[in-house]
Amino acid sequence: MEADAAQALSGFLAALPCEVANLSEDCSLVYSGIDFPDGDSVALRVTQLAPDHFLVSDAGMVADRLGDAGVDLSKRAAGESWRLVTQSEVPVLAHVSEFEIARTTTSDSLGESMWEVAVRCLQADGLRVLGKHHRHASFTDRAMYAVADAGFAVKPRASLRNKFGGVRQVHFQVQRTAGADALLSPKRQAPEPTFVMTANTSGSFMESHDAVLNAFRGADADVSQRVALLGPNARPEQWHLDSLAEECRVQQVTEVGEFAAAFAR
Repeated sequence: MEADAAQALSGFLAALPCEVANLSEDCSLVYSGIDFPDGDSVALRVTQLAPDHFLVSDAGMVADRLGDAGVDLSKRAAGESWRLVTQSEVPVLAHVSEFEIARTTTSDSLGESMWEVAVRCLQADGLRVLGKHHRHASFTDRAMYAVADAGFAVKPRASLRNKFGGVRQVHFQVQRTAGADALLSPKRQAPEPTFVMTANTSGSFMESHDAVLNAFRGADADVSQRVALLGPNARPEQWHLDSLAEECRVQQVTEVGEFAAAFAR
């Protein structure tokens, strides 16, 4: 790569324990130092397309991982969620597959772009909960699966901006798709997107209460677009519910299958 690319990469490498393998004169494979939950490293391919035009891509790695987990991205439930997570920005003057997570950038923004693609890789990898081989151990996983199965797109570990310019992370985002129209009440269009925090821990509800408030307090999204989804094991006291209701909609369910119907109302 030319000097400007090397300089841009050096800034990113200084911040994280990355490793670089040169694939060709204008293409490098960067092991980002960010790991998937199973310990595999997020690897990004950085290609110089022009003097100050770069493509950062996962080269289809996450789609392959999802395929191994039994996620069929050609099916509506998984495909809509994949597009919600991966296609927030269309690469410019670059040919990429719909199964790549990619963006184009300049040398000045190369490190930032690599970070953003790596984060989207982690989000997209969370879609493995939609796979036929996945064991839905957590309430959050089961909720995402139920919502996607009902025709809504989901984004794991979604970002929610607050009114002061900061960003908080929620458990997942739900967004209506064209295929979900039949689930929507004709009287009211479901807000999109909707941001969800889950709580299903037995015992003291205080930690879950604080986590939901920390995610939602001061958020840019309207209160109607924030949902605290409480599972059957959650034991909130009335003052917990009253406090949460000031920042979000509170939905208590005994089974995750109820959530899609509640969301559609």
